[in-house]
Amino acid sequence: MQPEGRTNDPKDGMPSGQPHVVRTFTLVLVVVALALAPALVAATPLADAGPEIEDYTGRPVVFEGFGTPDESQRIILFEWDFDGDGEYDWNSTKTGRATYKFWDVGRYNATFRVTQYNVDDQELVTDNDTTSVNIISGKPVGRITSTSTALVNSDHRLEADYYDPDGGQLEYEWRIDGDLASNEASFKYKFKELGTYNVTLFVTDDEDEWVTRQIDVRAVEELDEEFDNSIYVYAIVIVLAILVVAVLAYWSILKGHKEGKGKKDPMTYAEMAGGSSEIVTEASLADREAEAAPRSKPKVVRPERVAAGPGKAKGGGPRVAAAPDRMPCPECGTIMSEDGSCAFCGSNEAIDSVEKQLQEHLAEGYILAKAEEELERAKTELHVKNFDEVDEYLANAKELMEVAVREHEKCLSLMALNDELIIMAKDLDLDVTKASNLLKLSKSFLKSGKYEKAVFYAERSRDYLLDTLEPFDLDLYFCEHCKGEVGEADDECPHCEEAIESGILKRAKRELAELKRRFGGLSKGHEKHQPIAAQLEKATEHVDSRSTSAANEHIGKAHGMLDEAGVGDGTDGEDKEDDEVEGEPTS
Repeated sequence: MQPEGRTNDPKDGMPSGQPHVVRTFTLVLVVVALALAPALVAATPLADAGPEIEDYTGRPVVFEGFGTPDESQRIILFEWDFDGDGEYDWNSTKTGRATYKFWDVGRYNATFRVTQYNVDDQELVTDNDTTSVNIISGKPVGRITSTSTALVNSDHRLEADYYDPDGGQLEYEWRIDGDLASNEASFKYKFKELGTYNVTLFVTDDEDEWVTRQIDVRAVEELDEEFDNSIYVYAIVIVLAILVVAVLAYWSILKGHKEGKGKKDPMTYAEMAGGSSEIVTEASLADREAEAAPRSKPKVVRPERVAAGPGKAKGGGPRVAAAPDRMPCPECGTIMSEDGSCAFCGSNEAIDSVEKQLQEHLAEGYILAKAEEELERAKTELHVKNFDEVDEYLANAKELMEVAVREHEKCLSLMALNDELIIMAKDLDLDVTKASNLLKLSKSFLKSGKYEKAVFYAERSRDYLLDTLEPFDLDLYFCEHCKGEVGEADDECPHCEEAIESGILKRAKRELAELKRRFGGLSKGHEKHQPIAAQLEKATEHVDSRSTSAANEHIGKAHGMLDEAGVGDGTDGEDKEDDEVEGEPTS
C-alpha cells in the first residue's frame, strides 16, 4: 500500500522526489537574492532635462530627458512639465523622450522629473531638472501682392507671397465676399459687376498654424492708373535696331557688288578670233561673261560684333574685330569662361580637396555626418552644373568640419580635465556619482557625433566637480565666467578675455584668511598684537588693490610674527603654557 498522495515513477517504481527538489531550489534562489540585495540597492536618481531649446510655435518640440542610472531599469517613472506651470503634462514608465506643441510665443521653463523605487527602505525617491525653451513665431509670413483695383468683366490676378519660417508647406484659401474662389497662391478672377468686393485670404502651414489677410478690390469700367508707355519705348528701340542692322547689311552688299564689278575686262572679238578656240555666239558669250565674274558672298556684320579700330580696312570702311570664340575644355568639354578657366574642372578639384580633408578627419576619429551630407549635395549639383550651388555646399561642408573638429577637441579636453578632477575628489573621499554619470552621458554623445550635447554634459560634470572641490586648495585655476582653465598668474581669461582673479591672488586671499583666523586667538594684551594687526591691515589693502607682491610681503611678515608669538590653530601660545602649568588635576 502507498500513502495517499504519493505516486510511483513509471520508470523505476520508486516514489517521486520532485516536489522536494523544487522546494530546495526555490530556497536557494531566495537566499542568493537576499545576499545580493545590498549590491542591487539603487543610488539616488539623477534627472537631466537636456540643453536649452529654441523652436517655432505649432511645431512639435522634442524633449530628451535622461535619468541615470536608467540602464539598470530602476527608474519607474519619467515626467515632464512642459510649460512650467507646476502641473506635469506628460509621463512614461519607459523613456524621458517626449514631444509637445507650444502655440504662444515666449520663454518657458520645462521641468523634467524622474522617480525611483529604492528596495532597501521601500520608498520612492525623485529628482528633477529644468531646461529653458524659447518659442518664436512659426506662423506663415507674407502679404497679398495684388492691386486693389480691377477692370470689370476682365481677368484680374489675385496673388500672395508667403513663406513658412520653419520650412513647412503652405495651403491657401481665397474667399470673395465669403464664397470660396481658389486654393492656389495665384489665380485669375473676373469681377462681373461694378462695385467693391471683400477678398479674404487664409494661409495655413503643415502645423495647422494660420494667418488671414483681407483687402477690398474695387471693380471699375476704366482703370485710373497712369498710362504706361514703357512697352512702346521698348518697341521703338527694337524697330530702330532692326533698321540699323538692315542699313548696314545693305551697305555691305552694295560695297561688295562694286568691288566685284570691273575685276576682269571683257574680251574683244579680235582677241577671240586670234585664238584657236571655237567661235561662240553672242548669247553664249553673254551667259559665260555673267558666270566668269563670280562675286564673293557679302559679309553681313552683326552690330554687336562691330568694334571701332584705330585704322581703316580696305575700301575705307571701319575695321571689324571678330568676337573671340570661347573654347571647350579639353578635359571635360565644358565651355570655358573668358579668362580660359573651366568652372566644371574647378568645382571638381574643390570637391576632391574637401573630400580628402574630410577623409583625413574621419581617419583621426572625428564624426562628420553633416559635413558628408553637404559634400554629397555638392556632388549632385556638379552633375547638373549648378556651380554656385556647388560652392555653397562646399563652404557649408568646410564650416561643419571646422565646427566638428573644434567641438571634438573641446570635448576631449573637458573629459581629460573631468577625469583629473574626479581622481582629486576621490582622494578626498568626496562623492562623485553625479559627475561620473554626467561624464558617461557626455562620452556616449561623443561616440555618436552629437558634439553639442557631449560638450554640454561635460561642462555640467566639470562645474559640479569644481563646486565640490572649491573648499580645497587645488593646483588648478579656472575662469569664474566661462569655467575655462587658466594659468596661475593670469589676470585675464585667454578663452573669454574677461578680467579674472589670478591664482596668486586667490592663494594670497586664502593665506590672509588663515592668518586672520590665527590672529583671533591672540590676546589683545600681547606685545605683538598691534604689530601683527598692522601687517594684516596692510596685506588686506594690497589684496583689495590686487597688488599680490606687496600683499605677500606683509602676509609673510604677519606669518612670522604669529609663529614667534606661538599662535597656532587660533590659540594664544603664552596663555596655553599658563593653562598647562596651572591646570592641575582635581580629585
